Amino acid sequence: MEVDYCCEKEQALQKLRDKERERVTVMADCLLLSLTQLNNMRLRAAVRWNTEPRRLLTEEEFQREAEEETRKALEDLRKNCSSPEFRSWRTVARLQSPKRFADFVEGSPHLVSNEVSVHAQEYGFGGSFFEEEFFDTDDEEDDDMKPLKIPE
Repeated sequence: MEVDYCCEKEQALQKLRDKERERVTVMADCLLLSLTQLNNMRLRAAVRWNTEPRRLLTEEEFQREAEEETRKALEDLRKNCSSPEFRSWRTVARLQSPKRFADFVEGSPHLVSNEVSVHAQEYGFGGSFFEEEFFDTDDEEDDDMKPLKIPE
């Protein structure tokens, strides 16, 4: 009989612990929800919609910012590739030019001179991309245009 009493007592204590866990879980969920709502309210209060138009970057500012961000991203890439956690053999196995990758990680430029010149020809001022984007060369629209007749 004493064994049954001990088992019943253990079961009652277990039920009490389970109920207490449920209460703590519900309280934690409520607290988390309240903190989330408070954070959202703070965020909404901090964000003010600015109706003024943004100042656009000049061509020089854009170029400087692009160069700076590219430099930072390349340094981060070099740093990550040099870290002990980086799986260099797996990466090198997939590359067409592993020596070029190794040179890049060691500090060499990410582009070679002929790549820079090809890019400049393609995307620079007067390049083929620029011409296609800004000057319409479609033959379809040429059909709509008729030559002007000069009155005699």
